[in-house]
Amino acid sequence: MKSIIVLFSLLCFFGCVSPDVKFKSISEDVSASGRNRDMARIAKISDSIKPSQLSRERMGTYSDAAVEGLFEALWKISGYLPDNENYALKARSVFYEKLRRNKYSEENLDRVFTVLVNAGLFDEAMKFAEEFPSHPQPTLPQISVNGDPAATGWWIYRISGQGARATLERLPQKGAKIVMFMHPECKFATIAAKTLLADDTLGPIFRSSGFMLTRTFDSEGVKSAKESLNYDAVYIARKNTDFPGFSMLGISPTFYFVKDGGILYKSVGWSSDDAGEFSKEEFKKGLAAIGI
Repeated sequence: MKSIIVLFSLLCFFGCVSPDVKFKSISEDVSASGRNRDMARIAKISDSIKPSQLSRERMGTYSDAAVEGLFEALWKISGYLPDNENYALKARSVFYEKLRRNKYSEENLDRVFTVLVNAGLFDEAMKFAEEFPSHPQPTLPQISVNGDPAATGWWIYRISGQGARATLERLPQKGAKIVMFMHPECKFATIAAKTLLADDTLGPIFRSSGFMLTRTFDSEGVKSAKESLNYDAVYIARKNTDFPGFSMLGISPTFYFVKDGGILYKSVGWSSDDAGEFSKEEFKKGLAAIGI
């Protein structure tokens, strides 16, 4: 088996593998690495797709299967590495080749729009959506900036105005903080938040010292979470790198207990057994670690 893998690697190196086989293999490798949350591996895989392979002339020589494999690979890479806007732009370029061949789906449209938005390319996303009025995309909020976005720190989008506005601002890091990473539609995150907020002791602490954070730019999902929980501190992270040490693609929910910007304790997941008592005890350990 090892000899087969080595042979395949050598074939890729010397360029003897057909594009459809190569791009499908890359796409599958990205999926496997994503399941293992190996972002370093995904970044390395992405380097195997050369700019010369994405020119319109070169893509015009590929089979439909090769173009599909290339699109799938870049869409997945841009999803796992949203901080690098180039991957989203590359996925869009390959989509246009699919469009030229009339080999695209509404799901392809949704995927391109989503990766552009999560990369922070809001103008590009809106322009893309306008090209396909028969398949409307979600309306993006009006973006405003409070402060110098070039400065380092915890940069987040604060959603307001019933989801119509998103203000980019920097959260304070000084002191004890509880950061609950989550996906907006994750039922386990919702259960965790509701359980904590309903607790007579932990609820007030989470309201005063905590906030919920997602990397997915979903203003409607954030608005819904804020309303259903009656909890305003639900934010969208601008970039993964704005929150060093946090895993933005990890398990939802994950609690980070932070003191002056440094993570001192982490609790992964939420158990509903025994009314969430086990997870509450984990939460209390985190509070003790940051001096609450």
